[in-house]
Amino acid sequence: MRFKIDENLPFEVATFFRTEGYEAHTVAEQGARGFIDPRISEMCRDAGEVLVTMDMDFANLRSYPPAAYPGFLVLRSRVQDKAAVVALLRNNIPVLQKLNLCGHLTIVSDEQARHFSGE
Repeated sequence: MRFKIDENLPFEVATFFRTEGYEAHTVAEQGARGFIDPRISEMCRDAGEVLVTMDMDFANLRSYPPAAYPGFLVLRSRVQDKAAVVALLRNNIPVLQKLNLCGHLTIVSDEQARHFSGE
């Protein structure tokens, strides 16, 4: 599975996914810093990458139907510093590895992971 890490997340998120054996690229690494949401989603679709973001706009099933994209992983941490965001992923990676993220919207918060197909 391939991930694109949105610019609203620390670089350490990409490092975390790489350490877990996944391919991960940041928006900044790909020269897409400042791009609007529709352009980022198109880039993910073209590259076959699940977008990892804190931007709730990507949780709008009408604007971004998950089945039309490689997937969206939206992180909702109460504390948004680097350590807390990486800890959120670390604590939820066993659940995420069991889910089919492709073509789905997955919202991970401090309390739970919710998974939507959008169909």
